[in-house]
Amino acid sequence: MSDPLEEIRLHLSQHARHTRASYLWFARRFLREHADPSGWTPEAALAFVLALREQGWKPSSCQSAIRALRALYKIYGRPQPAAPRRMFAVDILNQERPALPLDELQLLPAASLRAPWPELAAMTALSTVFGLRGGEIGNLEASQLDLGNRLVRVPTGKGGPARIHALPEAILPVLRPEHFARLRSSTDMWAWWHDLERRAGTPKRPRQGWHAVRRGVTIALLDAGVPEHILEPWMGWGESLVRSVRRYGLRPRKDLDDVVFAKHPLLPVWTEVLGGMR
Repeated sequence: MSDPLEEIRLHLSQHARHTRASYLWFARRFLREHADPSGWTPEAALAFVLALREQGWKPSSCQSAIRALRALYKIYGRPQPAAPRRMFAVDILNQERPALPLDELQLLPAASLRAPWPELAAMTALSTVFGLRGGEIGNLEASQLDLGNRLVRVPTGKGGPARIHALPEAILPVLRPEHFARLRSSTDMWAWWHDLERRAGTPKRPRQGWHAVRRGVTIALLDAGVPEHILEPWMGWGESLVRSVRRYGLRPRKDLDDVVFAKHPLLPVWTEVLGGMR
């Protein structure tokens, strides 16, 4: 039999780095107890995930585990495990999902410019304007930043197709390809975030990181009047079938950028803090 872990690595090669690591972790743990695929029944998978729940794992982790086992089962043609959605439902009211309010977001541009390393300003610009996920910033390569045409190609963190955005004039002074000469791990990105957080003096909150900026930017753009049907594809969120059909008539990506930039509350902040810098 081929190595199941190697098989799942190949199967997940196009997924985001965090997803690959999570699925492999759960698959490895499952294989310790069920090395023989002939014993991979739906009941075995469900028992494995229920055991995780009883050990205190969060519902979101249990959901990741069942998805990992479905991927493993699919590779080997085993009957797919199913679990009632309510069994591992996430209590969204009790989730810790911090979002930086607008007044704190407005502190980040100047704070990033106080750092002795220019990479932090570049990361902060992309985060506060486009709401990029930490992994998307960390995976950005120099070749994906086209300053000549004022475009950035974003490798979507959730494994979907890359999206291309226009680069607004306000942040051009802090963007250089050499700032993205190497990939950065999630540990690296947390270190960059903590440095920015300290310089900005924003309150520390549980699980607060680059995604708190993404959530804050989303709320700020909604409050500024950007329509949801524009914001959803612009932020790189997945689409349901119904939404996909609805979006066949949407305007081109450049016009999405134009709509968002016209209402973006952080662009004037970048313009002000950078002044005449070019």
